[in-house]
Amino acid sequence: MKKQSIQVVLLKNNTNLEKHSMGIHQINDNIVASELNNIQEEALPEVCLPGNGVSISDTAEALAMAYQNASNAELRVFNHGGAICHVMEGSSGSKTLVVLEPKRACSEFEQVARLVKRKPVKGGGPEDYTTEPAVCTTSIAGQILCSRKFFNLISKINLVTNAPVILRGKNNVCRIINSYDETSGIFPTGVPAEEVPLDEAIRLLNLVVADFHYQSEGDKSRALAALLTPALVAGGILNARSPMMLLEADKSQSGKSFFSKILGAIYNETPVTVTQRERGTGGLDENFDAAVCSGRQLIVLDNLRGKLNSPQIEAFLTSERHMARMPYSPQVEVEPGRYFIMATSNNFELTVDMANRACIIRIFMQSKNYQFQSFPEGDILDHIKANQPRYLGAVFTVIREWVRLGSQRMPHAAHDFRDWCRALDWMVQNILHGALLMDGHREVQMVTVHPEVNWLKGLYNVIRDLDELDKPMTALNLAERCELAEVELPGAMGASWQDLDERGHRQVCSQIGRRLANLYKKLGDNREVCIGNFSVTRESRRMTYASGNYENAMCYRFNPVA
Repeated sequence: MKKQSIQVVLLKNNTNLEKHSMGIHQINDNIVASELNNIQEEALPEVCLPGNGVSISDTAEALAMAYQNASNAELRVFNHGGAICHVMEGSSGSKTLVVLEPKRACSEFEQVARLVKRKPVKGGGPEDYTTEPAVCTTSIAGQILCSRKFFNLISKINLVTNAPVILRGKNNVCRIINSYDETSGIFPTGVPAEEVPLDEAIRLLNLVVADFHYQSEGDKSRALAALLTPALVAGGILNARSPMMLLEADKSQSGKSFFSKILGAIYNETPVTVTQRERGTGGLDENFDAAVCSGRQLIVLDNLRGKLNSPQIEAFLTSERHMARMPYSPQVEVEPGRYFIMATSNNFELTVDMANRACIIRIFMQSKNYQFQSFPEGDILDHIKANQPRYLGAVFTVIREWVRLGSQRMPHAAHDFRDWCRALDWMVQNILHGALLMDGHREVQMVTVHPEVNWLKGLYNVIRDLDELDKPMTALNLAERCELAEVELPGAMGASWQDLDERGHRQVCSQIGRRLANLYKKLGDNREVCIGNFSVTRESRRMTYASGNYENAMCYRFNPVA
Protein backbone atom coordinates (compact mmCIF):
# COMPACT_ATOMS: atom_id res chain seq x y z
CA MET A 1 0.00 0.00 0.00
CA LYS A 2 2.87 2.34 0.79
CA LYS A 3 4.41 1.80 -2.66
CA GLN A 4 1.00 2.48 -4.32
CA SER A 5 0.47 5.76 -2.43
CA ILE A 6 3.90 7.00 -3.51
CA GLN A 7 2.98 6.26 -7.13
CA VAL A 8 -0.34 8.17 -6.81
CA VAL A 9 1.38 11.25 -5.47
CA LEU A 10 3.84 11.20 -8.35
CA LEU A 11 1.05 10.87 -10.87
CA LYS A 12 -0.81 13.86 -9.47
CA ASN A 13 2.28 16.04 -9.69
CA ASN A 14 3.09 15.20 -13.33
CA THR A 15 1.22 16.13 -16.50
CA ASN A 16 3.16 14.00 -19.03
CA LEU A 17 1.96 10.37 -19.05
CA GLU A 18 5.28 9.07 -20.38
CA LYS A 19 7.13 10.80 -17.54
CA HIS A 20 4.59 9.29 -15.09
CA SER A 21 5.43 5.78 -16.31
CA MET A 22 9.20 6.36 -16.21
CA GLY A 23 8.91 7.80 -12.68
CA ILE A 24 6.92 4.79 -11.47
CA HIS A 25 9.49 2.35 -12.90
CA GLN A 26 12.34 4.35 -11.38
CA ILE A 27 10.72 4.24 -7.94
CA ASN A 28 10.12 0.49 -8.28
CA ASP A 29 13.77 -0.08 -9.31
CA ASN A 30 15.02 2.00 -6.39
CA ILE A 31 12.85 0.08 -3.93
CA VAL A 32 14.00 -3.31 -5.32
CA ALA A 33 17.65 -2.21 -5.23
CA SER A 34 17.22 -0.98 -1.67
CA GLU A 35 15.67 -4.29 -0.62
CA LEU A 36 18.55 -6.22 -2.26
CA ASN A 37 21.10 -4.06 -0.46
CA ASN A 38 19.32 -4.75 2.81
CA ILE A 39 19.49 -8.50 2.16
CA GLN A 40 23.21 -8.27 1.31
CA GLU A 41 23.94 -6.20 4.39
CA GLU A 42 22.11 -8.70 6.60
CA ALA A 43 24.30 -11.48 5.14
CA LEU A 44 27.48 -9.68 6.25
CA PRO A 45 28.70 -10.18 9.80
CA GLU A 46 28.12 -7.32 12.23
CA VAL A 47 31.27 -5.64 13.55
CA CYS A 48 31.05 -3.09 16.34
CA LEU A 49 33.44 -0.14 16.17
CA PRO A 50 35.44 0.84 19.29
CA GLY A 51 33.67 2.71 22.08
CA ASN A 52 31.20 2.11 24.91
CA GLY A 53 33.01 -0.97 26.17
CA VAL A 54 34.29 -2.22 22.79
CA SER A 55 38.09 -2.14 22.54
CA ILE A 56 40.19 -1.55 19.43
CA SER A 57 41.48 -5.12 19.72
CA ASP A 58 37.91 -6.47 19.81
CA THR A 59 37.03 -4.61 16.61
CA ALA A 60 40.32 -5.60 14.96
CA GLU A 61 39.74 -9.28 15.75
CA ALA A 62 36.15 -9.21 14.48
CA LEU A 63 37.16 -7.47 11.26
CA ALA A 64 40.05 -9.87 10.70
CA MET A 65 37.67 -12.84 11.04
CA ALA A 66 35.26 -11.17 8.61
CA TYR A 67 38.07 -10.90 6.07
CA GLN A 68 39.10 -14.52 6.66
CA ASN A 69 35.55 -15.67 5.94
CA ALA A 70 34.96 -13.42 2.91
CA SER A 71 33.80 -15.54 -0.04
CA ASN A 72 35.46 -13.29 -2.64
CA ALA A 73 39.24 -13.39 -2.15
CA GLU A 74 39.70 -10.15 -4.10
CA LEU A 75 37.76 -8.30 -1.37
CA ARG A 76 40.19 -9.51 1.28
CA VAL A 77 43.19 -7.71 2.71
CA PHE A 78 46.52 -9.42 3.37
CA ASN A 79 49.61 -9.09 5.51
CA HIS A 80 52.41 -8.43 3.03
CA GLY A 81 55.58 -8.49 5.07
CA GLY A 82 54.18 -6.32 7.85
CA ALA A 83 52.08 -4.00 5.66
CA ILE A 84 48.32 -4.45 5.23
CA CYS A 85 47.66 -4.58 1.47
CA HIS A 86 44.79 -5.32 -0.87
CA VAL A 87 44.73 -6.59 -4.45
CA MET A 88 44.00 -4.12 -7.22
CA GLU A 89 44.02 -4.32 -10.99
CA GLY A 90 46.43 -1.93 -12.69
CA SER A 91 46.04 -0.12 -15.99
CA SER A 92 47.75 -3.01 -17.83
CA GLY A 93 45.26 -5.51 -16.38
CA SER A 94 47.85 -7.06 -14.05
CA LYS A 95 46.93 -7.62 -10.43
CA THR A 96 49.12 -5.78 -7.93
CA LEU A 97 49.38 -5.28 -4.18
CA VAL A 98 48.70 -1.81 -2.81
CA VAL A 99 49.18 -0.69 0.79
CA LEU A 100 45.76 -0.06 2.37
CA GLU A 101 45.66 3.52 3.59
CA PRO A 102 43.31 4.46 6.48
CA LYS A 103 41.20 6.71 4.25
CA ARG A 104 40.51 3.84 1.87
CA ALA A 105 40.10 1.34 4.69
CA CYS A 106 37.00 3.20 5.92
CA SER A 107 35.07 2.04 2.86
CA GLU A 108 36.94 -1.26 2.37
CA PHE A 109 35.81 -2.48 5.79
CA GLU A 110 32.21 -2.04 4.62
CA GLN A 111 32.75 -4.64 1.87
CA VAL A 112 33.04 -7.50 4.38
CA ALA A 113 31.07 -6.33 7.44
CA ARG A 114 28.12 -4.26 8.63
CA LEU A 115 29.71 -1.59 10.78
CA VAL A 116 27.75 -0.55 13.87
CA LYS A 117 28.42 1.29 17.09
CA ARG A 118 27.14 0.74 20.58
CA LYS A 119 24.63 3.18 22.01
CA PRO A 120 23.41 3.14 25.63
CA VAL A 121 19.70 2.41 26.06
CA LYS A 122 17.94 5.46 27.41
CA GLY A 123 16.83 4.78 30.94
CA GLY A 124 18.55 1.42 31.01
CA GLY A 125 21.29 0.05 33.23
CA PRO A 126 25.05 0.34 32.64
CA GLU A 127 25.07 -2.95 30.69
CA ASP A 128 22.09 -2.08 28.48
CA TYR A 129 23.16 -1.17 24.93
CA THR A 130 21.67 -1.13 21.50
CA THR A 131 23.48 -0.82 18.15
CA GLU A 132 23.04 1.49 15.21
CA PRO A 133 24.73 1.71 11.78
CA ALA A 134 28.02 3.60 11.85
CA VAL A 135 30.74 4.89 9.54
CA CYS A 136 34.36 4.14 10.37
CA THR A 137 36.49 7.27 10.72
CA THR A 138 40.01 7.61 9.34
CA SER A 139 41.39 7.74 12.86
CA ILE A 140 39.72 4.48 13.92
CA ALA A 141 40.71 2.79 10.63
CA GLY A 142 44.35 3.71 11.26
CA GLN A 143 44.18 2.28 14.78
CA ILE A 144 42.71 -1.00 13.50
CA LEU A 145 45.33 -1.33 10.74
CA CYS A 146 48.10 -0.87 13.31
CA SER A 147 46.62 -3.38 15.75
CA ARG A 148 48.82 -6.40 16.46
CA LYS A 149 45.75 -8.62 16.65
CA PHE A 150 44.69 -7.54 13.15
CA PHE A 151 48.19 -8.25 11.80
CA ASN A 152 48.36 -11.68 13.40
CA LEU A 153 44.96 -12.85 12.16
CA ILE A 154 45.10 -11.52 8.58
CA SER A 155 46.35 -14.03 5.99
CA LYS A 156 49.85 -13.56 4.64
CA ILE A 157 50.65 -13.00 0.98
CA ASN A 158 53.93 -13.25 -0.92
CA LEU A 159 53.04 -12.92 -4.59
CA VAL A 160 50.08 -11.98 -6.74
CA THR A 161 50.16 -13.40 -10.25
CA ASN A 162 48.00 -13.30 -13.37
CA ALA A 163 48.50 -16.99 -14.05
CA PRO A 164 48.39 -20.30 -12.16
CA VAL A 165 51.44 -21.32 -10.13
CA ILE A 166 53.00 -24.78 -9.90
CA LEU A 167 53.97 -26.11 -6.46
CA ARG A 168 55.62 -29.29 -5.22
CA GLY A 169 53.00 -31.42 -3.49
CA LYS A 170 53.15 -34.59 -1.45
CA ASN A 171 55.33 -37.46 -2.68
CA ASN A 172 57.04 -35.07 -5.14
CA VAL A 173 53.85 -34.78 -7.21
CA CYS A 174 53.36 -31.28 -8.58
CA ARG A 175 50.12 -29.43 -7.94
CA ILE A 176 48.86 -26.29 -9.67
CA ILE A 177 46.98 -23.56 -7.81
CA ASN A 178 44.51 -21.25 -9.54
CA SER A 179 43.33 -19.25 -6.51
CA TYR A 180 44.69 -17.93 -3.24
CA ASP A 181 46.75 -20.56 -1.41
CA GLU A 182 47.07 -20.01 2.34
CA THR A 183 50.16 -22.21 2.75
CA SER A 184 52.36 -20.56 0.12
CA GLY A 185 50.83 -17.10 0.40
CA ILE A 186 50.44 -16.92 -3.38
CA PHE A 187 47.38 -15.31 -5.01
CA PRO A 188 47.18 -16.56 -8.63
CA THR A 189 44.45 -15.47 -11.02
CA GLY A 190 43.88 -15.96 -14.74
CA VAL A 191 42.93 -18.86 -16.99
CA PRO A 192 44.07 -22.39 -15.99
CA ALA A 193 47.05 -23.76 -17.92
CA GLU A 194 46.44 -26.41 -20.57
CA GLU A 195 47.71 -29.97 -20.43
CA VAL A 196 50.44 -30.22 -23.09
CA PRO A 197 52.26 -33.44 -24.15
CA LEU A 198 56.03 -33.39 -23.54
CA ASP A 199 57.03 -33.48 -27.22
CA GLU A 200 54.72 -30.55 -27.94
CA ALA A 201 56.01 -28.64 -24.92
CA ILE A 202 59.59 -28.98 -26.14
CA ARG A 203 58.57 -27.77 -29.60
CA LEU A 204 56.67 -24.77 -28.25
CA LEU A 205 59.45 -23.53 -25.95
CA ASN A 206 62.06 -23.82 -28.67
CA LEU A 207 59.66 -21.92 -30.95
CA VAL A 208 59.59 -19.04 -28.45
CA VAL A 209 63.37 -18.46 -28.64
CA ALA A 210 63.82 -19.24 -32.33
CA ASP A 211 63.73 -15.69 -33.78
CA PHE A 212 66.64 -14.27 -31.79
CA HIS A 213 70.20 -14.18 -33.13
CA TYR A 214 72.29 -15.53 -30.27
CA GLN A 215 76.04 -15.07 -30.07
CA SER A 216 76.43 -18.76 -29.13
CA GLU A 217 74.40 -21.90 -28.49
CA GLY A 218 75.08 -21.35 -24.78
CA ASP A 219 73.24 -18.03 -25.00
CA LYS A 220 70.25 -19.80 -26.52
CA SER A 221 70.28 -22.36 -23.71
CA ARG A 222 70.31 -19.55 -21.17
CA ALA A 223 67.29 -18.02 -22.93
CA LEU A 224 65.45 -21.34 -22.52
CA ALA A 225 66.42 -21.39 -18.85
CA ALA A 226 64.95 -17.88 -18.47
CA LEU A 227 61.56 -19.16 -19.70
CA LEU A 228 61.45 -21.86 -17.01
CA THR A 229 62.89 -19.97 -14.04
CA PRO A 230 59.87 -17.83 -13.01
CA ALA A 231 57.68 -20.93 -12.63
CA LEU A 232 60.42 -22.83 -10.78
CA VAL A 233 61.03 -20.15 -8.13
CA ALA A 234 57.50 -18.74 -7.64
CA GLY A 235 56.15 -21.86 -5.97
CA GLY A 236 59.47 -23.10 -4.58
CA ILE A 237 59.72 -26.13 -6.88
CA LEU A 238 63.46 -25.52 -7.27
CA ASN A 239 64.05 -24.26 -3.71
CA ALA A 240 67.15 -22.38 -4.85
CA ARG A 241 67.99 -18.76 -5.62
CA SER A 242 68.06 -17.71 -9.26
CA PRO A 243 70.45 -15.12 -10.73
CA MET A 244 69.40 -11.93 -12.46
CA MET A 245 68.89 -12.72 -16.17
CA LEU A 246 70.73 -10.02 -18.10
CA LEU A 247 69.95 -9.65 -21.81
CA GLU A 248 72.73 -7.86 -23.66
CA ALA A 249 72.36 -6.69 -27.28
CA ASP A 250 75.03 -5.39 -29.63
CA LYS A 251 72.74 -2.65 -30.98
CA SER A 252 69.48 -0.92 -30.26
CA GLN A 253 66.33 -2.65 -31.59
CA SER A 254 67.97 -6.09 -31.43
CA GLY A 255 65.01 -7.54 -29.53
CA LYS A 256 66.05 -7.44 -25.86
CA SER A 257 62.87 -5.67 -24.67
CA PHE A 258 60.83 -7.87 -27.01
CA PHE A 259 62.23 -10.93 -25.25
CA SER A 260 61.08 -9.61 -21.86
CA LYS A 261 57.60 -9.01 -23.31
CA ILE A 262 57.50 -12.58 -24.67
CA LEU A 263 58.52 -14.00 -21.31
CA GLY A 264 55.87 -11.88 -19.61
CA ALA A 265 53.22 -13.04 -22.10
CA ILE A 266 53.85 -16.69 -21.21
CA TYR A 267 52.99 -15.85 -17.59
CA ASN A 268 50.14 -13.50 -18.61
CA GLU A 269 52.08 -10.59 -17.09
CA THR A 270 53.27 -7.17 -18.09
CA PRO A 271 56.63 -7.09 -16.27
CA VAL A 272 57.15 -4.25 -13.80
CA THR A 273 59.67 -1.97 -15.50
CA VAL A 274 62.34 -0.20 -13.46
CA THR A 275 64.43 2.45 -15.20
CA GLN A 276 67.41 4.58 -14.27
CA ARG A 277 66.55 8.24 -13.77
CA GLU A 278 69.08 11.02 -14.11
CA ARG A 279 66.58 13.68 -13.07
CA GLY A 280 63.50 13.93 -10.91
CA THR A 281 62.59 11.99 -7.81
CA GLY A 282 63.23 8.32 -7.33
CA GLY A 283 66.53 6.58 -8.05
CA LEU A 284 67.07 3.01 -9.24
CA ASP A 285 66.99 1.51 -5.73
CA GLU A 286 63.82 3.37 -4.75
CA ASN A 287 62.03 2.37 -7.96
CA PHE A 288 63.21 -1.22 -7.49
CA ASP A 289 61.77 -1.33 -3.97
CA ALA A 290 58.47 0.05 -5.26
CA ALA A 291 58.34 -2.78 -7.83
CA VAL A 292 59.08 -5.36 -5.14
CA CYS A 293 56.33 -3.98 -2.89
CA SER A 294 53.78 -4.51 -5.67
CA GLY A 295 54.01 -8.26 -5.08
CA ARG A 296 54.35 -8.94 -8.81
CA GLN A 297 56.99 -11.51 -9.67
CA LEU A 298 58.51 -10.30 -12.96
CA ILE A 299 60.69 -7.19 -12.62
CA VAL A 300 62.76 -5.78 -15.49
CA LEU A 301 65.61 -3.28 -15.11
CA ASP A 302 65.19 -1.83 -18.56
CA ASN A 303 67.82 -0.38 -20.87
CA LEU A 304 70.62 0.04 -18.35
CA ARG A 305 73.37 2.56 -19.09
CA GLY A 306 76.85 2.95 -17.67
CA LYS A 307 77.71 1.07 -14.48
CA LEU A 308 75.13 -0.89 -12.50
CA ASN A 309 76.37 -0.40 -8.94
CA SER A 310 73.57 -1.19 -6.51
CA PRO A 311 74.52 -2.94 -3.25
CA GLN A 312 70.79 -3.07 -2.51
CA ILE A 313 69.94 -5.13 -5.61
CA GLU A 314 73.06 -7.25 -5.10
CA ALA A 315 71.89 -8.06 -1.56
CA PHE A 316 68.33 -8.76 -2.79
CA LEU A 317 69.64 -11.46 -5.14
CA THR A 318 71.25 -13.46 -2.30
CA SER A 319 69.48 -12.57 0.97
CA GLU A 320 66.71 -14.64 2.55
CA ARG A 321 64.64 -11.58 3.49
CA HIS A 322 64.57 -8.05 2.08
CA MET A 323 63.15 -4.92 3.67
CA ALA A 324 61.65 -2.85 0.85
CA ARG A 325 61.23 0.82 1.60
CA MET A 326 58.82 3.23 -0.07
CA PRO A 327 58.25 6.92 0.70
CA TYR A 328 55.30 7.61 3.02
CA SER A 329 54.55 3.87 3.37
CA PRO A 330 55.49 1.18 5.90
CA GLN A 331 58.43 -1.10 5.18
CA VAL A 332 57.56 -4.40 3.53
CA GLU A 333 59.52 -7.56 4.31
CA VAL A 334 59.55 -9.82 1.24
CA GLU A 335 60.97 -13.21 0.24
CA PRO A 336 63.40 -12.38 -2.60
CA GLY A 337 63.65 -16.02 -3.69
CA ARG A 338 60.19 -15.92 -5.29
CA TYR A 339 60.96 -13.00 -7.59
CA PHE A 340 62.40 -13.11 -11.12
CA ILE A 341 64.71 -10.20 -11.95
CA MET A 342 65.72 -9.43 -15.52
CA ALA A 343 67.80 -6.60 -16.99
CA THR A 344 68.39 -5.35 -20.54
CA SER A 345 71.17 -3.19 -21.96
CA ASN A 346 73.20 -2.34 -25.04
CA ASN A 347 76.21 -1.04 -23.15
CA PHE A 348 76.69 -1.52 -19.44
CA GLU A 349 79.25 -2.30 -16.78
CA LEU A 350 78.77 -4.47 -13.71
CA THR A 351 80.57 -4.66 -10.41
CA VAL A 352 82.31 -7.97 -9.72
CA ASP A 353 79.60 -8.92 -7.19
CA MET A 354 76.79 -8.09 -9.62
CA ALA A 355 78.47 -10.02 -12.44
CA ASN A 356 78.65 -13.08 -10.18
CA ARG A 357 74.90 -12.72 -9.56
CA ALA A 358 73.96 -12.43 -13.24
CA CYS A 359 73.24 -14.91 -16.00
CA ILE A 360 74.01 -13.13 -19.28
CA ILE A 361 72.23 -13.78 -22.58
CA ARG A 362 73.87 -12.11 -25.60
CA ILE A 363 72.01 -11.41 -28.83
CA PHE A 364 72.85 -9.73 -32.14
CA MET A 365 70.52 -7.76 -34.35
CA GLN A 366 69.05 -10.00 -37.04
CA SER A 367 70.01 -9.30 -40.65
CA LYS A 368 67.69 -7.15 -42.73
CA ASN A 369 66.75 -10.17 -44.86
CA TYR A 370 65.81 -12.40 -41.93
CA GLN A 371 62.26 -13.75 -42.15
CA PHE A 372 60.64 -13.73 -38.72
CA GLN A 373 58.02 -16.32 -37.84
CA SER A 374 54.46 -15.33 -38.63
CA PHE A 375 51.22 -16.73 -37.24
CA PRO A 376 47.51 -16.17 -37.87
CA GLU A 377 47.51 -13.84 -34.84
CA GLY A 378 50.57 -11.85 -36.01
CA ASP A 379 54.14 -12.20 -34.69
CA ILE A 380 55.34 -14.59 -31.98
CA LEU A 381 54.28 -12.20 -29.18
CA ASP A 382 50.71 -11.94 -30.57
CA HIS A 383 50.65 -15.72 -30.97
CA ILE A 384 51.72 -16.37 -27.36
CA LYS A 385 49.18 -13.87 -25.98
CA ALA A 386 46.41 -15.60 -27.94
CA ASN A 387 47.53 -19.04 -26.70
CA GLN A 388 48.94 -18.16 -23.25
CA PRO A 389 47.41 -21.13 -21.34
CA ARG A 390 49.04 -23.50 -23.82
CA TYR A 391 52.52 -21.98 -23.53
CA LEU A 392 52.32 -21.85 -19.73
CA GLY A 393 51.18 -25.47 -19.86
CA ALA A 394 54.33 -26.26 -21.85
CA VAL A 395 56.47 -24.77 -19.07
CA PHE A 396 54.59 -26.81 -16.45
CA THR A 397 54.98 -29.99 -18.51
CA VAL A 398 58.78 -29.64 -18.62
CA ILE A 399 58.91 -28.95 -14.87
CA ARG A 400 56.67 -31.94 -14.08
CA GLU A 401 58.89 -34.15 -16.23
CA TRP A 402 61.98 -32.96 -14.35
CA VAL A 403 60.30 -33.71 -11.00
CA ARG A 404 59.08 -37.10 -12.25
CA LEU A 405 62.64 -38.03 -13.22
CA GLY A 406 63.87 -37.28 -9.73
CA SER A 407 64.75 -33.55 -9.96
CA GLN A 408 68.17 -34.43 -11.30
CA ARG A 409 71.09 -32.01 -11.50
CA MET A 410 74.40 -31.83 -13.30
CA PRO A 411 77.38 -32.78 -11.12
CA HIS A 412 79.20 -29.48 -11.67
CA ALA A 413 78.20 -25.82 -11.95
CA ALA A 414 79.97 -23.02 -13.84
CA HIS A 415 78.07 -20.31 -11.97
CA ASP A 416 78.02 -18.98 -8.41
CA PHE A 417 74.28 -19.84 -8.16
CA ARG A 418 75.23 -23.49 -8.16
CA ASP A 419 71.95 -25.26 -7.42
CA TRP A 420 70.03 -23.19 -9.96
CA CYS A 421 72.76 -23.75 -12.55
CA ARG A 422 73.01 -27.51 -12.04
CA ALA A 423 69.22 -28.00 -12.19
CA LEU A 424 68.61 -25.78 -15.23
CA ASP A 425 71.62 -27.19 -17.04
CA TRP A 426 70.17 -30.68 -16.64
CA MET A 427 66.70 -29.61 -17.78
CA VAL A 428 67.93 -27.67 -20.81
CA GLN A 429 70.25 -30.41 -22.02
CA ASN A 430 68.24 -33.54 -21.19
CA ILE A 431 64.64 -32.37 -21.69
CA LEU A 432 64.81 -29.41 -24.10
CA HIS A 433 67.81 -30.81 -26.03
CA GLY A 434 69.80 -27.58 -25.74
CA ALA A 435 73.53 -26.93 -25.48
CA LEU A 436 75.66 -26.66 -22.35
CA LEU A 437 74.05 -23.93 -20.24
CA MET A 438 77.14 -22.00 -19.11
CA ASP A 439 79.31 -22.52 -22.17
CA GLY A 440 81.66 -19.47 -22.32
CA HIS A 441 79.77 -17.66 -19.56
CA ARG A 442 82.75 -16.96 -17.29
CA GLU A 443 84.37 -15.02 -20.12
CA VAL A 444 81.14 -13.14 -20.73
CA GLN A 445 81.02 -12.14 -17.05
CA MET A 446 84.57 -10.84 -17.28
CA VAL A 447 83.57 -8.67 -20.23
CA THR A 448 80.89 -6.92 -18.20
CA VAL A 449 83.26 -6.03 -15.34
CA HIS A 450 85.94 -4.10 -17.24
CA PRO A 451 84.86 -0.76 -18.79
CA GLU A 452 87.63 -1.01 -21.39
CA VAL A 453 85.99 -4.15 -22.72
CA ASN A 454 82.63 -2.47 -23.27
CA TRP A 455 84.33 0.41 -25.06
CA LEU A 456 86.33 -2.02 -27.20
CA LYS A 457 83.17 -3.98 -28.06
CA GLY A 458 81.54 -0.82 -29.45
CA LEU A 459 84.68 -0.13 -31.46
CA TYR A 460 84.74 -3.67 -32.84
CA ASN A 461 81.13 -3.37 -34.00
CA VAL A 462 81.83 -0.28 -36.12
CA ILE A 463 85.06 -1.71 -37.56
CA ARG A 464 83.16 -4.87 -38.49
CA ASP A 465 80.36 -2.85 -40.10
CA LEU A 466 82.93 -0.80 -42.07
CA ASP A 467 84.49 -4.07 -43.34
CA GLU A 468 87.86 -3.13 -41.83
CA LEU A 469 88.60 -6.32 -39.92
CA ASP A 470 92.24 -7.49 -39.95
CA LYS A 471 93.34 -3.98 -40.95
CA PRO A 472 96.18 -2.47 -38.86
CA MET A 473 94.98 0.68 -37.10
CA THR A 474 96.76 3.27 -35.02
CA ALA A 475 95.25 5.11 -32.06
CA LEU A 476 94.45 7.96 -34.47
CA ASN A 477 92.50 5.57 -36.74
CA LEU A 478 90.60 4.22 -33.73
CA ALA A 479 89.72 7.75 -32.56
CA GLU A 480 88.21 8.50 -35.99
CA ARG A 481 86.17 5.26 -35.81
CA CYS A 482 84.95 6.23 -32.33
CA GLU A 483 83.60 9.45 -33.81
CA LEU A 484 81.83 7.58 -36.61
CA ALA A 485 80.08 5.19 -34.22
CA GLU A 486 79.39 7.68 -31.44
CA VAL A 487 81.62 5.57 -29.19
CA GLU A 488 83.22 7.38 -26.25
CA LEU A 489 86.36 9.37 -27.11
CA PRO A 490 88.73 8.78 -24.17
CA GLY A 491 90.12 12.03 -22.80
CA ALA A 492 87.83 14.25 -24.91
CA MET A 493 85.68 15.31 -21.91
CA GLY A 494 82.53 14.91 -23.98
CA ALA A 495 83.75 16.99 -26.94
CA SER A 496 83.58 15.67 -30.50
CA TRP A 497 86.68 14.88 -32.55
CA GLN A 498 85.92 17.79 -34.88
CA ASP A 499 85.77 20.28 -32.01
CA LEU A 500 89.20 19.33 -30.62
CA ASP A 501 92.40 21.11 -31.60
CA GLU A 502 95.69 19.38 -32.35
CA ARG A 503 96.56 19.17 -28.69
CA GLY A 504 93.18 17.60 -27.95
CA HIS A 505 93.73 15.03 -30.72
CA ARG A 506 97.08 14.05 -29.19
CA GLN A 507 95.47 13.69 -25.78
CA VAL A 508 92.73 11.42 -27.13
CA CYS A 509 95.22 9.20 -28.95
CA SER A 510 97.35 8.99 -25.81
CA GLN A 511 94.33 7.97 -23.71
CA ILE A 512 93.35 5.29 -26.25
CA GLY A 513 96.85 3.84 -26.08
CA ARG A 514 96.81 3.83 -22.27
CA ARG A 515 93.36 2.26 -22.10
CA LEU A 516 94.37 -0.58 -24.40
CA ALA A 517 97.69 -1.11 -22.63
CA ASN A 518 95.86 -1.36 -19.31
CA LEU A 519 93.48 -3.96 -20.73
CA TYR A 520 96.32 -6.12 -22.11
CA LYS A 521 97.98 -5.95 -18.70
CA LYS A 522 94.79 -6.95 -16.83
CA LEU A 523 94.09 -9.91 -19.08
CA GLY A 524 97.68 -11.13 -18.89
CA ASP A 525 98.67 -11.14 -22.57
CA ASN A 526 100.97 -8.55 -24.09
CA ARG A 527 100.05 -9.34 -27.69
CA GLU A 528 96.43 -10.53 -27.96
CA VAL A 529 93.22 -10.29 -25.99
CA CYS A 530 90.12 -12.38 -26.74
CA ILE A 531 86.81 -10.83 -25.77
CA GLY A 532 83.76 -12.92 -26.46
CA ASN A 533 83.39 -13.25 -30.22
CA PHE A 534 86.41 -11.19 -31.29
CA SER A 535 90.11 -10.67 -30.59
CA VAL A 536 92.48 -7.69 -30.81
CA THR A 537 96.16 -8.18 -31.56
CA ARG A 538 98.77 -5.44 -31.30
CA GLU A 539 102.21 -4.94 -32.78
CA SER A 540 104.67 -2.10 -33.28
CA ARG A 541 104.96 -1.00 -36.92
CA ARG A 542 107.01 1.60 -38.77
CA MET A 543 104.61 4.22 -40.09
CA THR A 544 105.62 6.54 -42.94
CA TYR A 545 103.70 9.80 -43.39
CA ALA A 546 103.08 11.95 -46.49
CA SER A 547 105.75 14.40 -45.31
CA GLY A 548 108.33 11.63 -45.51
CA ASN A 549 108.70 11.42 -41.75
CA TYR A 550 108.29 8.10 -40.04
CA GLU A 551 107.96 6.70 -36.55
CA ASN A 552 107.26 3.43 -34.77
CA ALA A 553 103.62 3.25 -33.70
CA MET A 554 101.46 0.63 -32.00
CA CYS A 555 98.92 -0.87 -34.40
CA TYR A 556 95.84 -2.96 -33.59
CA ARG A 557 94.01 -5.59 -35.64
CA PHE A 558 90.41 -6.63 -34.91
CA ASN A 559 89.30 -10.11 -35.96
CA PRO A 560 86.31 -12.37 -35.22
CA VAL A 561 86.86 -15.53 -33.21
CA ALA A 562 85.50 -18.69 -34.77
